[in-house]
Amino acid sequence: MIFAGLVVLAALTESFSVGAVNCGAFHYGDTNVSASAYAGEWKRLAAENPADVFFYEDVGRGTALPGEVAVPGLDIRAAVRSKPLATDVIDLPKAIDVGGVERRTPRYRALRLTYPFAGGRLAVYGVHLVAEGHIKAPKPETGGLSASQRLRRRQFDALIADARNFDHAILCGDFNAQNASEYEAFAAAGFILGNCSKEFGVQATLRRIPADNIILSPSLALDGFRVLKSYRLNTDHHPLVARVRRATEADAAKVASTAAYRIGRLKPFERRFFWKPVRSVQFTK
Repeated sequence: MIFAGLVVLAALTESFSVGAVNCGAFHYGDTNVSASAYAGEWKRLAAENPADVFFYEDVGRGTALPGEVAVPGLDIRAAVRSKPLATDVIDLPKAIDVGGVERRTPRYRALRLTYPFAGGRLAVYGVHLVAEGHIKAPKPETGGLSASQRLRRRQFDALIADARNFDHAILCGDFNAQNASEYEAFAAAGFILGNCSKEFGVQATLRRIPADNIILSPSLALDGFRVLKSYRLNTDHHPLVARVRRATEADAAKVASTAAYRIGRLKPFERRFFWKPVRSVQFTK
């Protein structure tokens, strides 16, 4: 089970479970592992952590990854428990001006699946956003934002705007955030963070950075969130899983009471605990 040991509220009447992993693209990985064995491991991951929607990002070329929902040319796929009402590809900002020159990223699209949920429409997004190094630009001044960070913020804002067209929204995957403070864009809009939150802490999902996350619109609440740090296959990312339900008045009060919490205020020992390097687990034959 995904959330063994986690307390699920007795009042839960309707829930939705999600998972996401950046697969690291087969062509980046261990050439001693066949494409079929690689795909089989990801299928096993989804089987051991069943979800209504499980997103695979950076699926690479020539792989037979699982996923009933696949769009030609998009590096995001989804294994789904039931067919969505609608499947859409969302175009996000992809260019930014750098010294009078337009620079573009190949990471500017999201996969959006729509489901009925809690009396309304639920949009579930799989994302893989602009990373550091995608935008060629001079290093920013000390304390300044890189060109990739500025473009990533515009992508965050576009996702927030699109999500507001729905009753409920879940955003999953590789946001490529370089630090916890980047997620303030979502917190400021009232969205609920899994990673980089007071409840679940700051968890490194890509080397020492919290690149991956599961984020909810204000109408939803997390009944559980986990970073699967013991399940690291042919990728440099850790998978995420979460169970989501409709928010209650008590949830809203809880969010309001922690609205001033900022990751940057963590004590040094807490930073060391959450940001310690993670050890790779060997690929299972």
